[in-house]
Amino acid sequence: MDVTERKTREETIREQEAELRQILDLTPQLIAVYGANRERLYINRIALDYLGLSLEEWRQTREWGAFVHPDDRARERDYFDRALSTGSAYELELRLRKADGSYRWFLARSNPFRDDKGRIRRWYVSCTDIEDRKRAEDKIREQEAELRQILDLTPQLIAVFGPHYRERLFINRIALEYHGLTLDEWRDAAPGALGHPDDSKRVQAMWDRAISSGSAFESEGRLRKSDGSYRWFLIRYNPVRDEDGKVLRWYAACADIDDRKRDERRSQTFSRRRTILSSSAFARRMRPSEPRSFATPLTLLLRAVVLGSSAYAQLHLRARNKPRPLMFS
Repeated sequence: MDVTERKTREETIREQEAELRQILDLTPQLIAVYGANRERLYINRIALDYLGLSLEEWRQTREWGAFVHPDDRARERDYFDRALSTGSAYELELRLRKADGSYRWFLARSNPFRDDKGRIRRWYVSCTDIEDRKRAEDKIREQEAELRQILDLTPQLIAVFGPHYRERLFINRIALEYHGLTLDEWRDAAPGALGHPDDSKRVQAMWDRAISSGSAFESEGRLRKSDGSYRWFLIRYNPVRDEDGKVLRWYAACADIDDRKRDERRSQTFSRRRTILSSSAFARRMRPSEPRSFATPLTLLLRAVVLGSSAYAQLHLRARNKPRPLMFS
């Protein structure tokens, strides 16, 4: 290769490098290039503007992690030390100091560049601003914490399940206290373990239909209390879907209806007794016109007690005082 050709190639390389730097300066990310042993080689314009430094000031900064938040430095150094020893790429989230002293969250990705023999020659680092995403995540966590506090004060048992019901995600405080369990114990409980055995097949059949159809449903069932007793609940299940209509969660709200069920049973018992007492067959058996030979003082007394009839009581007294006729006179 003659001198002219070599110079032409070198000029071409310089032009390509300059063009690449211009492209990197326009990239909306912080880009830095380090040597094999972490020497500072290059950083793009947007990163220098963010840090408030010149290229030389950045290169002369000797303190490792000088621009990283103090709470993130040890973690970032640990990641890079492992990358140097293994030669593998990595990524992590960390906060970088801005020119005004504030910090913003970034997703940092570091990738090695190797020569033909597999030796690492460069480390390319790109940092993507994720501050808005982190703030949104923090806001969601705050809202979730507030929602949990509200649910813990709700006078119902509330539970959240995954799309297939088997995944137990959340249960409110009043429900945990009712069952006498911790959150982990509830999550590890076998399906149907907290319901009444006589209700399990019916409730499971309703769940199977709901999961296949994705439809809300409600049922009445008994749930076991911490003392081993059971109370009746009206349980409503509602699915939460994503934008494509796919079920993401199932929300279950359980309202205590045990007092109502007790009242219903008492009312049904009273109605059955009233029906028996007012039936025509019972009335015929209880008529006072039956032959006195079959209406003994004991049966007459029982009739008076059951029906509360003073007439039967008087009939009993007359039966005792009036002499019976002889059967063969």
